[in-house]
Amino acid sequence: HKTDVVKYKLPGQLSKFTVKDASQKAFILLQCIIGQHVFKNEGLRKEMSAVTNSATMILQAAQEYSVKASKYGNVARQCFLLQRSLTLCLWSADSGVLNQIEGVGATCTKLLRFHGIVSFQNVLDRSEEDLQRIGGRRAPFGRDLKTAAEAFIRDRLQLSAEIEYTRSSNTPAGLVVSLQKPQDATTAMSTKTKEPTILFTLIAYTDSPNDSCLIFEDGVSKPCSFRVSLPSSPYDKIFVYLLASVVGFDESVVLHRTGDQQLNKEKNGTPSARSASQKHTQERSQTQNSTKKRRICQTEISFASAKRTGTRSF
Repeated sequence: HKTDVVKYKLPGQLSKFTVKDASQKAFILLQCIIGQHVFKNEGLRKEMSAVTNSATMILQAAQEYSVKASKYGNVARQCFLLQRSLTLCLWSADSGVLNQIEGVGATCTKLLRFHGIVSFQNVLDRSEEDLQRIGGRRAPFGRDLKTAAEAFIRDRLQLSAEIEYTRSSNTPAGLVVSLQKPQDATTAMSTKTKEPTILFTLIAYTDSPNDSCLIFEDGVSKPCSFRVSLPSSPYDKIFVYLLASVVGFDESVVLHRTGDQQLNKEKNGTPSARSASQKHTQERSQTQNSTKKRRICQTEISFASAKRTGTRSF
């Protein structure tokens, strides 16, 4: 609990923290699984396995209930993401994605990350010899790694979505979602497999508190499209998520009732440059606002001080 393995800390001072009940223990063990921590104690390893199995069944049940009964699309999405994290031992693409390839362990992943190889595209950009030298592995490790990365990139899908409006008014009538293969997905890849390496789950829901889930389709691997009617209950936004069985290929679109659109994606295993740019712009805006507020505060203090002393400054 005191290390970086546990991403979400329990309340209390870390230096004096002790596990008090079973729920806290399960909370920590589940994060240790995702953080790829190996306990030396055999009893803890067995408990970790039991907790994982129980958590997976609970999350699956919660996901099904959210889709079929309560219609809470966001809950279904969170259940999917946590199940994926437990299965793949990854929180997100920021944690690295290469350990999802068979034969690449935690140590090898760290060596590759140290040399800037963090995404599937990074693997394709390096030679087989470089990958073997950096990873400390023998042939045909480099070739196998590049083949696996090619298969992942070839099988990815791209998301697009839009709101249809009635001809006579600006009233939203339906949601149209399309999944397509990228233009370079088939031309650059030569190897073919019988089964897809990535399966996708499509989730769409509104920000309405009731009946928000519009689409939940899992096991998608080929280009397709969906059209659903929009609810009559009030809402402002529609969230559309394309979630991959492999971390690094998720995409999302936020549609506003007014017609505005916001796109976010993870490209080839790392967050998109557009997302990073948006984050940088937000941080810069926050810094400018903070500086502006500080200047206003200093001006008000100077004015108040001048007023008390009977002087005026220009």
